[in-house]
Amino acid sequence: MKDIKIKLGNKAKCLTIIKETGYFICEVCKNVRYSVFYGAHFLDVEKHFRNGSRHNKAIQGKFN
Repeated sequence: MKDIKIKLGNKAKCLTIIKETGYFICEVCKNVRYSVFYGAHFLDVEKHFRNGSRHNKAIQGKFN
């Protein structure tokens, strides 16, 4: 899981690892859209970031 966060770099600031399950929660989507994203694999998480510009804008606004 930590390897995935390292590969993603700054984009991974919004991801929280749930140790018991080995999954990620996207804090931006949880707070902005009241939904939670789970991804256990690098491709799942990367796909999540590519899915919409709203998510990218939310990350920029929240973490920059």
